[in-house]
Amino acid sequence: MARARQTRRSVSVKGLTYQRLKKHVGEDGSVSGFIETLLAEKLGEPDDEDRQKFGEAMEAREKKSEAVKADDPNDEFNASYITPIKFF
Repeated sequence: MARARQTRRSVSVKGLTYQRLKKHVGEDGSVSGFIETLLAEKLGEPDDEDRQKFGEAMEAREKKSEAVKADDPNDEFNASYITPIKFF
């Protein structure tokens, strides 16, 4: 089963700041949606170059993650894997 690509990252704010944001957007609002709107207004919408660079960064991050997982001896598959040379 392939894992879905994670495209969200986190940004930390102080607890008081988060409370103020949550109060501002109300019960039906989303803090992340509010922040996305503010950033789009301030930075503009991402262009094709931004999207390409993000895609390349995600691919590199995914390859690194898969390489680390492949070397994890605690992984069920890796723990039961026997190298071919040990069969002989």
